[in-house]
Amino acid sequence: MNMRNQNLKTVVKKCLKRIKLLVNRFNSTSSNESSSSQPPAPKPIPYIVTGDPTDIQLLFEFSERYEKLYIFGTDETAQYLLKFFDECGVRIDALITRLPSEINLSKKNVGVIVACYEHNAYNAVNSLKKTGCKNIYRPSDLTLWATANKMRPRPRERMWIEINLADHCNLNCQFCDHYSQLSKPYCLDISTYERDIKRLAELSNGHIGILKLQGGEPLLNPDIAKFVRITRKYFPKTKIKLFSNGILLKKSETFEGGNLLQAMKDCDVSLRLTIYPLTIDIAEVVKTAQQYGIQVEEITNYLQGAVKADSDSLSKLEAKVSVKHPFDLDGGANKYEWINCYQLNESIVLRDGKLYTCPQTAYIHIFNEKFGTNLELSDDDYIDIFEAKNYSELSEFCAKRTSFCRYCAVHKRSPHQWKTSTRRIDEYIL
Repeated sequence: MNMRNQNLKTVVKKCLKRIKLLVNRFNSTSSNESSSSQPPAPKPIPYIVTGDPTDIQLLFEFSERYEKLYIFGTDETAQYLLKFFDECGVRIDALITRLPSEINLSKKNVGVIVACYEHNAYNAVNSLKKTGCKNIYRPSDLTLWATANKMRPRPRERMWIEINLADHCNLNCQFCDHYSQLSKPYCLDISTYERDIKRLAELSNGHIGILKLQGGEPLLNPDIAKFVRITRKYFPKTKIKLFSNGILLKKSETFEGGNLLQAMKDCDVSLRLTIYPLTIDIAEVVKTAQQYGIQVEEITNYLQGAVKADSDSLSKLEAKVSVKHPFDLDGGANKYEWINCYQLNESIVLRDGKLYTCPQTAYIHIFNEKFGTNLELSDDDYIDIFEAKNYSELSEFCAKRTSFCRYCAVHKRSPHQWKTSTRRIDEYIL
């Protein structure tokens, strides 16, 4: 009986939350015509990574109810919302920027989505209601900002690209989204890398926002110092970051391919450390790098974000957190969930002459080989940098949904305290 009561309470709680959201959404489209109140003043909104998953679900449920569907808006926010619906296979009959006399918005089968932020939505909704329009949905400001942010092609200074210098790792972390603990030993070939990084420089005029040298554990590649120098050769002004757990940093002074720390100093490459619950003296690692004048830019344990590399900040770091990115092996993920992937248009991977929109697509061959699965890649899951004509083609591609997104259960991602991997498939499936 207690278990039944507990389950009932959970269901009721979810229902109340949903009702509250519906009421808020209704209120946002309601008006009192006799009221003299003015629309609220615009509010500053910070950089947004993802939107409100519940709001986006309700938005798509709204879109499914009507035979005719319109987006009302006048700026790029409406354009990017239209693009989002198009990526998800939802037909929008028109983007309207003014109240059209030729379209009857009062019909029962017509729905209108208001792509305006709160300070403009008040007047937009009232204007629509005066035409007799009753079926109105106004997404939250969070959803509008996040959708535009994700769908907007990145200018060169906001393009961040990561490259695995080694697929394998000297740690064994659960939920690794590069599948490093599942990988056979593999180090990137330096000639392949120089070919690809040279082509990327040709397309981007030798400048993007950030290049991330990582893994696996990149210090397992004995030629890493050479990779650092090659990267700076083709990208003289780009910020270059080396991601590492720091275990091999001291030994990297005597690597076969040269002194990594000296190369980082010469090439102005910063170090980003990730903290794990290990016996390694992270303060000593930081000291080693700083003795060469290397900027230890950030230290992160994921959920706390990045902190400065000083003794006070280090003492406040909590246990490392990992995120489970579960797959729907049947490929049945809802299309609209993709917009809430924090890796979308952020974690772009360069590998073997191709750009991928996330590490899952770039390294899925490791997962498939380990577990005997067949999560297939399609031609639209990557762009060949040697076939691309210009940088715009790259940036447009990175802001799109790919076929592989059907496997990612974005709404089921969850944080967990770090622990070692069992190397079983249950770490990666629903």
